[in-house]
Amino acid sequence: MLVSQKSKSLIQPYVIAIPSYHRSVLIIKKSLRTLFNHSINPVLVTVFLANKEEYNTYSKLFQQPEKLIPNLDGKYKKFLTTISMVIGKKGLKNQRNFISDFYLDKQKIIQMDDDIEGVKMLVVDKKDEKDRKKWDLINVPNLDKLCKDAFKMSEKVGAYLWGIYPIANTYFMSPKVSSELKFIVGPMFGIINRKDGSLKLSIDEKENVERTLQYFVKDGAVLRLNNVTVMTKYYSNPGGMQTDKDAKTHRMVEAQKSAEYLHKKYPDLTKIFYRKKTNRPEIKLLQPKKTMKKKNK
Repeated sequence: MLVSQKSKSLIQPYVIAIPSYHRSVLIIKKSLRTLFNHSINPVLVTVFLANKEEYNTYSKLFQQPEKLIPNLDGKYKKFLTTISMVIGKKGLKNQRNFISDFYLDKQKIIQMDDDIEGVKMLVVDKKDEKDRKKWDLINVPNLDKLCKDAFKMSEKVGAYLWGIYPIANTYFMSPKVSSELKFIVGPMFGIINRKDGSLKLSIDEKENVERTLQYFVKDGAVLRLNNVTVMTKYYSNPGGMQTDKDAKTHRMVEAQKSAEYLHKKYPDLTKIFYRKKTNRPEIKLLQPKKTMKKKNK
């Protein structure tokens, strides 16, 4: 269903916005299936597409998914026909900015990537809480409740951005929730929307790092659920930012530019380092030396 008009009132309890590009089959197999399995109301879900051509491709497949994806059950097919679609902008930062502009101020928005295979939570062995080898990941029992609770916790600490642990690895995860400066990864995060120019993204590569820094500098806090993560494959699924020719080389060049840009803009909060296996430039976030004062919202 194509949506061309913006909502005139806040949508409760939240909306789920999924930017997608050249991944009409993948999104049906991954993120939308994940939301369906968690009994998320499809009315809350909107897929944001780059152009009319993309919309035509997605719309046709959503109406008759069995042409490319066999053995889908009837309830899921009905779920797909209820999903809304919006024609936004091409490019990740442009689409992220478009999504914020599309929704009203104070709208609670959860953004998800289109290739999420599952949402997991950490389970600590109560008999031996210190033995990380006994920790495990299970499916989040109630995703809707998790999202509602995350927004409540955010509001309690004055954070307008919340996120999850970046990798599905129990050894590094923690049962604690944090509000200091920690990286809020892009595959799944929530914001309380604000029409604020200082929160506009300016880079595609490392846009998630830029958003983390923007919100932390403005609010003095970002909420991270260190016991929640998603199952996804970074940089490897076809489509998305991997679509264009020479994408791998281009993304490496842009990653270097973005890392240098972020370090220059936030010298006291960032440090550039390079991954040993790939030599890919990354940003390490540094805790501020002094408690940052919250700015006016």
